[in-house]
Amino acid sequence: MPPQSPQQLINDVIYNQLRDHQHHRFFAYFDNQRTGDRTRLKAEVETRTGRIHRTLGTDGRLLSPDEQVQESRRLQALIHDSGQQQKLRRDYQGDEDRIASIVSLLPSGFIYRFDGVEGNEIRLKSEPNQAFKPPTYEAKVFHGMAGTLWVDAREKRLTRLSGQLVVNVDFGYGLLGRLDKGGSFDMQRVDVAPGSGKTQVLNVHITLPVTLSC
Repeated sequence: MPPQSPQQLINDVIYNQLRDHQHHRFFAYFDNQRTGDRTRLKAEVETRTGRIHRTLGTDGRLLSPDEQVQESRRLQALIHDSGQQQKLRRDYQGDEDRIASIVSLLPSGFIYRFDGVEGNEIRLKSEPNQAFKPPTYEAKVFHGMAGTLWVDAREKRLTRLSGQLVVNVDFGYGLLGRLDKGGSFDMQRVDVAPGSGKTQVLNVHITLPVTLSC
């Protein structure tokens, strides 16, 4: 068993993750996004003012010549539209703030126990800490999950996080404001440079309540 307690290990991991998050580098990569039955392949570039993408294909096919022209026009318009640029900047900063906020919940929002070792990774089981009160709706959903974390034992960095919603999460808006337990979350990260990791796989499956009509 590792010499640290699970809680001490998580504290070190989250410290490293947040430090990397504050000083992260900018990268270019391909993003294959799936929503329901639809897929979208994008080339994406990170900049200090936001993420800029070019759509390469949808639903398993590359863009047609006409669609490529339309995409080029969209990017050209972005260069001359300060309003769109400001929106990109706001969206990017909002995403960064949400990621940091959710990651910072891990030490206090969950209870951990050792679950084994896989190669150079330590595996931990997590369950919600019932004494913790989530401060936001996003935190409430995240806090409703139990799962497994994989940690690089040498670098003390998160390599994978897999969880399942184990309670119904009610936002106070009736059926439309509830997520049913059973939804799942899976994230895998990969080192792309010394001290820098990127999310390689992100799968989110949310189960909404079913309304029956007579």
